[in-house]
Amino acid sequence: MCIRDRRQIEQLVRRAGGRLWLVGGCVRDLILERQPRDLDLEVSGIPAGQLHSILTAHFSVQFVGRAFGVFKLDGLPIDVSLPMRRPLDEASIPGLLHLADPEMDIDEALSRRDFTMNAMAWDPDTLDFRDPFHGREDLRTGTLRHVSDRFAEDPLRVLRGMQLAARYRLAAAPETANLCRSLTQENLPRERLWEEWKKLLLQGTSLSKGLEWLNACGWLR
Repeated sequence: MCIRDRRQIEQLVRRAGGRLWLVGGCVRDLILERQPRDLDLEVSGIPAGQLHSILTAHFSVQFVGRAFGVFKLDGLPIDVSLPMRRPLDEASIPGLLHLADPEMDIDEALSRRDFTMNAMAWDPDTLDFRDPFHGREDLRTGTLRHVSDRFAEDPLRVLRGMQLAARYRLAAAPETANLCRSLTQENLPRERLWEEWKKLLLQGTSLSKGLEWLNACGWLR
């Protein structure tokens, strides 16, 4: 899917001296031999302003995201992100320019992701595969495990775990369930909560797994 557009972005990034990685859900789905619904691309080696200029010259681009600065390509299921030192206070280009770190090592960038199954990266040019947190093994054993304590920066990740557990028939790692029990959904926008419930209902293949996750995390309330 979107192979031509992905290759175009890859070529533009390489010409500018950067490197492009496939990350997150698309890598996870490829490992599971599933067709990815969308592509998550992470670019290193290019400053945020330059990447923004490159993308807007060829695509209609919308900038979104609080936890991560993401360029969404309108009309295409492709998101392009940059490594971030810490979550954005607000979804803004100035914030991205200030906090993006184009020289961050890919393994460090992956350490800021939510679950190990989403913390893998693949370079389609060199075929280099990075899995510093053993996400492929967790997929094999059906375990949903958080990457680091930075998971707690966004409590919505608990509900993200719910819908992922239902979609991929996963069980919570004990240490992840313990961390989730310390979090609350208070003050999270209702529309963000609903997006995760909608994925549970529309994409879940085992809804009971999602509810078991909530029970283990103390979030059934």
